[in-house]
Amino acid sequence: MGDGQVKFQLVSEPEVNFAHVEPQFRRINTEDPDLNINLPVYSIHSNHDDPSGLKYLSELDLLHTYGLINYFGKANDIENIDIYPLLFTKGTTKLALYGLGSIRDERLHRAYLNNRVQMKRPSEATDEWFNLFVLHQNRPAHRGSHNYIPESFLDSFLDLVVWGHEHDPIPEPEHNKERGFEVLQPGSSVATSMSDGEGKQKFCYVVKVCGRRYLVEPIALRTVRPFVIEEIDLKQAGFTKTEANTDTIRLEVETFLAGRMERIIRRVEETKGPNQPKQPLVRLRVDFGDIEPLNPILFGQKFFGRVANPKDIILPLKRKAEKAQMNGHGGVSNGVSKEIKPLIELDTATIEDVLVKYFDDKSDSGLMVFNSKFLTEALRKFVNNVDESDEEMPPANGTANGRGRGAATTRARGGRARGARSLLTDSLLEFRLGMIERYFDHNLLPVGRSVLHNL
Repeated sequence: MGDGQVKFQLVSEPEVNFAHVEPQFRRINTEDPDLNINLPVYSIHSNHDDPSGLKYLSELDLLHTYGLINYFGKANDIENIDIYPLLFTKGTTKLALYGLGSIRDERLHRAYLNNRVQMKRPSEATDEWFNLFVLHQNRPAHRGSHNYIPESFLDSFLDLVVWGHEHDPIPEPEHNKERGFEVLQPGSSVATSMSDGEGKQKFCYVVKVCGRRYLVEPIALRTVRPFVIEEIDLKQAGFTKTEANTDTIRLEVETFLAGRMERIIRRVEETKGPNQPKQPLVRLRVDFGDIEPLNPILFGQKFFGRVANPKDIILPLKRKAEKAQMNGHGGVSNGVSKEIKPLIELDTATIEDVLVKYFDDKSDSGLMVFNSKFLTEALRKFVNNVDESDEEMPPANGTANGRGRGAATTRARGGRARGARSLLTDSLLEFRLGMIERYFDHNLLPVGRSVLHNL
């Protein structure tokens, strides 16, 4: 916000660009008489703030309603997606800004294959517009064959594609020879996971457009927390378990890894910028081989206060032998290839994450009424309620013996568990009532049909 003047103008119809919000909010915040906007922000949603619920709302819907941002690129009908550009002009330069918020990759992939994604072009002088498309999807092929969006799906009239969601920064635009446009992958601005790509330099970008030409200026971020990831094979480092060193090998390994940590911390202190956080993120991916892995938490206590993640510095790995070529009888005919696999993943996913991933990875989840987010939220409430009841209750009537304490705890847990089941039932009932209300809003219930049937 500020009193400065916005030097470019929106010439497209806000009623079309912001059709996903209520009519009174179908405008950009620079045209709100109650706000002074110096630098307007236009945003699509990601996979972390995507629309959900009965009213299919995102957090960005609220920010748009408050006039803090201009939220575009929301597809209300994900079976038939029409993408209308925001059309801006400044002098002789014309910018067509297309946007598409995050949609489950399998579903969007299928929509592209069925020609159900249409990018609408300006009705006049289409060759004079610089066409910029921002999206938030998987770019490389992941686990499933449809779990990403190939660049070949995108329209060839585009000039520049800004590809969100991928964490690895690629500061120079990459040219797609088949389609003729260029792709800029900004990457994440902070480390959001302990993976290899997060250790790279982080950037933000300024894209300057003049006519049909453009220039991308990457700006290195100087306040990002230092992040170091190293992979260590103890066998290659000279550690082998034998009968003679069974009692001392783990102490030797611990001393070796502690020395490696000291060198990393010292190197970070020598190279980090003045505005970066003092404590770095450090991940040692260690192949222990036949040596018993160290306890990550006990090892991390040595560096408490010196690194930002003392509890999960070490990620033990194992080498999983895989047969390179199999003969007809199931034997190995040639050499054995080896692939490093996580043995203990300390960034443990919750059961809710597992459920969401299970349903999102299936092209046909079988869910027709409930969606995965509702099911996982109901499960989370149920589990958390039971967990809170697991605290030991004080002895009933002042009884100090174990029998009285156990009986009191059992009764408390039984009552809390029944309460949790009641909470789950209430959540399902609330959802069903919401569905009925939704049917009423759309006049889908037959006249005379009882809405309380089987409640």
